[in-house]
Amino acid sequence: MHFSEYNRQLWEQVSDFDIAEYSFNYGFALRLATENKWSLSFTDAAIEEYKKFMFLAAISDDMIAPSEVVDIVWHLHLIYSDAYQTFCKVLGKEIRHIPSRKEQAEQEQFGAAKHSTQKVYEPVFGPIPEAIWKYESMYDSLHLSRASFTHRQLNILALALIPGLIPGLYFLLRPVYRGIDSAYFLPAYLVLGFIILLVLRLYNQQRFKRLIHSAAPSGFLFQLGSLELITLKNGTVKNCVHALTNELIVQEHIAVDHLDERLSAISVPDTRQIAQLKVYEIFAREETPVLYDKALFSAIHIPYFQAIQSFANELMHYISTSKEYLRMVICNYSWLGIFLALGLVRIFTGLSAGKPIIYMLFLVLVFIIITVNLLQQLKFGFFNKILPDHYLKSMPIAGQENVLQWGYLQSGQLALTAAFIPVLGASVATNNSDTASGSSCGTSCGSSCGSGCGGCGGD
Repeated sequence: MHFSEYNRQLWEQVSDFDIAEYSFNYGFALRLATENKWSLSFTDAAIEEYKKFMFLAAISDDMIAPSEVVDIVWHLHLIYSDAYQTFCKVLGKEIRHIPSRKEQAEQEQFGAAKHSTQKVYEPVFGPIPEAIWKYESMYDSLHLSRASFTHRQLNILALALIPGLIPGLYFLLRPVYRGIDSAYFLPAYLVLGFIILLVLRLYNQQRFKRLIHSAAPSGFLFQLGSLELITLKNGTVKNCVHALTNELIVQEHIAVDHLDERLSAISVPDTRQIAQLKVYEIFAREETPVLYDKALFSAIHIPYFQAIQSFANELMHYISTSKEYLRMVICNYSWLGIFLALGLVRIFTGLSAGKPIIYMLFLVLVFIIITVNLLQQLKFGFFNKILPDHYLKSMPIAGQENVLQWGYLQSGQLALTAAFIPVLGASVATNNSDTASGSSCGTSCGSSCGSGCGGCGGD
């Protein structure tokens, strides 16, 4: 396709057209991200590819078709009818959305249209991004299979097996156990336990690293921002607000009153720093200095941070319901369950023989605590250790734009400025006091949608 000077100027106008609307509290991009549980970087990339698709649809003589991801963006943009009409005026052509009726002839036509899309795309924009055009959803780039059962069902099955496993092992091993003195059994059991725990820890780490390496290199998992990683690591978007408030204090956009540990806005940050602006505006709209816990509560309910939390929750759910993850769980449950069952059988054998069991009981209790800790690490280890470490090793902090946010990802509260630490401490103390008095609050929101279409045509 010949890329004329007119087309070049047209693309500049299309590229500059603000579809995302981050300046609004709940603009187009945030709605798109929240409803589909996308990361913000993937949302921005999807909007950019949508612009490219619409531009190609406007200048192409052939029918072209969007990817599933681009079609989701298109469907939502059609709802914003005024903005869509304005966008079509910029394109110089009204682009009509043609829904698919799943007819055979129609499918062949749309298949040809998708082939045409790649032919007209690459001469203009270069290689077509697989993350947006190859996969039907953002999460498909992880290359994970859906499990036929859940983690909860696995827990129920494990608990159901215990009543049958313990008596069976007891009658099988009782003659053997009675011939082994505790002076030999206890050290052997201790050594075996630590070997199993060490092997499982190494196994879990390798399986999680394999999960990273199996994901598509162009996929969203390798395009996450510092705030999304902070949320995944800590499980809550509150830590994003901590990191941003700390950044605003260091850059002197927010001042700290050390007499009562209140914060006040003093200068507007760079308007390109959207997350900073969202937090700054909370302090700026108050006429007097604000307690941090009040600002924090307001911040975590802003749609921008709700979108990040929604994405983090969905990613954790998606991985924890995959076959690959549940295979790890089964392996851990099997080895730890058998090991602990051997200890419990030893205790029951000692009781039936009238022998002291205090040391064995203590040892089993210790390993139960260690086992619970290991299983907790299995549940969250990928997000609070493996994934952040991958980013920090492959992307040195010194080279990042938001260096203070990346520093918080690496070091947590150790990366906070001395001026902010007492403010955060006072907020934690207030929250603990509120919790002790019985007050609590929580919100959740989220929705999802999906759609598909065949292609587009221009009038």
